[in-house]
Amino acid sequence: MKPILFPSTATDFSTLGSCRLPDAESCTVTEKLNGLYELEMVYPIDGRNYKEISDDMIIVAVPSDGAKKQAFRIYRHDATLDGKCVFNARHISYQLNYVPITPVSGVTTNAQAMLDAIKNAAQTACPFTFWSDISGATRGYVIRSPGGLRAALGGSEGSVLDTFGGEYEFDNWDVKLHAHRGTDNNVRITYGKNLTGLRASVNIGSTITGVMAYYQGDPLSGSPVFVYSSPKVITLPSHSFGHDRIAVVDCSQDFEGTVPTTQQVTAWAQNYLAATSAVDPNLSVDVDFVALWQTEEYKDLAPLERVKLGDTVYVSYRKLGVTVKKKVTETVYNVLADRYDSIKLGSETDITDTIVGLESEMGGSESVKNIFANSNLTNLGLGSYPTQAGYQGACAVWAGEAGLGKYIGLGIDTTRKRLYVYGSNDTPGSLSYIGRVELI
Repeated sequence: MKPILFPSTATDFSTLGSCRLPDAESCTVTEKLNGLYELEMVYPIDGRNYKEISDDMIIVAVPSDGAKKQAFRIYRHDATLDGKCVFNARHISYQLNYVPITPVSGVTTNAQAMLDAIKNAAQTACPFTFWSDISGATRGYVIRSPGGLRAALGGSEGSVLDTFGGEYEFDNWDVKLHAHRGTDNNVRITYGKNLTGLRASVNIGSTITGVMAYYQGDPLSGSPVFVYSSPKVITLPSHSFGHDRIAVVDCSQDFEGTVPTTQQVTAWAQNYLAATSAVDPNLSVDVDFVALWQTEEYKDLAPLERVKLGDTVYVSYRKLGVTVKKKVTETVYNVLADRYDSIKLGSETDITDTIVGLESEMGGSESVKNIFANSNLTNLGLGSYPTQAGYQGACAVWAGEAGLGKYIGLGIDTTRKRLYVYGSNDTPGSLSYIGRVELI
């Protein structure tokens, strides 16, 4: 499509606007998951309607395959010697940077309540609506200092993303926080079909083997200034490193308004260590692939091959032993050509290794299959972190078939998108940690 120019005061982008920009030489929209959302347009200075364009005006364009038109406000332009001008524009949601809010705090089970509280704290007009489908365990939230509303959504301490996680979708005046943006349509990227380049790397630079957690109180309150776990350092049962790699973590925010006991800080540290991804090496896989749905040969299969921001895809290259599940984390869309210029895949999980590890711990794949196929639900509850001692109310406990003598506990951490697995040969009350599966 051709970009459309709107005045800076426009709020309805369904009209024809001030004018079209028919001579644009290029126009691309870059969007990153929970990140950058910008448009860049190159326009000749002798092009039609060039003189109508000025800073703070709004350019409306289609930002991705199959999406509705979005508004981008011009914040910069650069003229070049070859008679062209480059215009940079940010999505209209960046306007939230200039909506000041006062501090907010509260306790809730869902992100919607925190979003509502943040909007109510706005000190100037806020034309945006906020929506979320994230709910779960009761948790406290606090934004301690005045600031811009967009920073309270994500990117600052205590933000909605900090508290609830999730993936944002900015749809003009609507801000949507999804537990999982995008879908899993079982799109496969494989060597010999659409995989054109792959590089796999492992980084242990930030991997930890233990944690020292502490609560820091107010020295003027008369309460203990520091409360630690017992022992102060809690480590993984085993690891392959030549030395311990201990992280020091402040858990004060999770005990807002109360001074925890040593036992509470200990439980927090154990839960943190079980839940954090920092105990695993960082597996990074860079992938180049062909967007088949944009080719003539695959036009009839386009609905089956199409991916968009937030979608899950599967990458397989057997020669390198790589089988990973990845998300689309960045897209660059060519507005004029109505197609993607590039698509980037982000965080991934080695599905095969995870499943094999679980099967080994539980005595083979048949054992795992029997437990899931022949089980009865004996207790169900959802919490932020399943724990060995406190799985009751924190995870579902399933009993194996008669004579199998095994129990399995499943806990879901919706913030970190993980399924935790606990098992026992004795009773449901003696579960031990087995492993976890990344849900992505």
